[in-house]
Amino acid sequence: MAFTGVIEGKGSREEILTNDNAQLTFKQTATWVEWDDNLVDIPYIGAYWNDSRTDLVCRNISATSTDDPLVCNITSIFSSNGYEWQQGVADQIGSWSERFIINSDRQQHDVYPDFTAGEWKIWADEWQALGADEDSRPFLYRFVGGAEFEVTCYGSRLYYNRLFMAINSVNSTQFISEYAAKREMAIDKFASDGSSWNDTGFWLFCGANMEQVGDGVYRYDLRFKFTASYDLAGVPAGWNTQYGIEVNMYQTMDFITLLSGMDNFDAANGKAGHT
Repeated sequence: MAFTGVIEGKGSREEILTNDNAQLTFKQTATWVEWDDNLVDIPYIGAYWNDSRTDLVCRNISATSTDDPLVCNITSIFSSNGYEWQQGVADQIGSWSERFIINSDRQQHDVYPDFTAGEWKIWADEWQALGADEDSRPFLYRFVGGAEFEVTCYGSRLYYNRLFMAINSVNSTQFISEYAAKREMAIDKFASDGSSWNDTGFWLFCGANMEQVGDGVYRYDLRFKFTASYDLAGVPAGWNTQYGIEVNMYQTMDFITLLSGMDNFDAANGKAGHT
């Protein structure tokens, strides 16, 4: 690996392999003037070691003094650890992270979908049809599947108006597949099975945390809630359909626009997380 403007010293490379990861240390020499004036052609944070070692990504670069007051040693650390180096970088797809919580909750219902009959039924009427005593009618419990999707990202601006105006909105386009496509486009090692999932109308933007974590860096934790509402045929129908009726209680929007401005990546290098 050669860089112009610097000298690669003897014994400049050291590689350590463990069960957990690989780490390579690369040392170079340059003048402090070259370093201060950004004239040194060194790796950038997020660079691969080379095309055949894409498992090694540059995580850390440091410059230290030498016996010569005009010269510095430059140390670059390449590691196969995860994408921790990207976390906290504003406006980059590489800073995104996601978390799925999928569950099934027991809920008490008076109305339930009969998927065999293809219709909604009233529990009290069904119990009465048996000739049973109303006072002895038990509670009807139904397990309802649901999920929460959490996205953490970092921006260089405070987007409070954007998020405030979007709260309680439902996605007007496919959300998870669009999100995954953007991540796959920018992160070589990101892959998912959600590319064909049509989840339009099933996600509700239910909350967000905003916190300044650095100089001009804001962390956003966005929360989305999935519903498993059904129509009369037992087909999932989304938030704006309740008990088979189109209620249209929620405004709709493209959720990807919530991430606008925080979705940059270096297309030329095919890698997210650096400018």
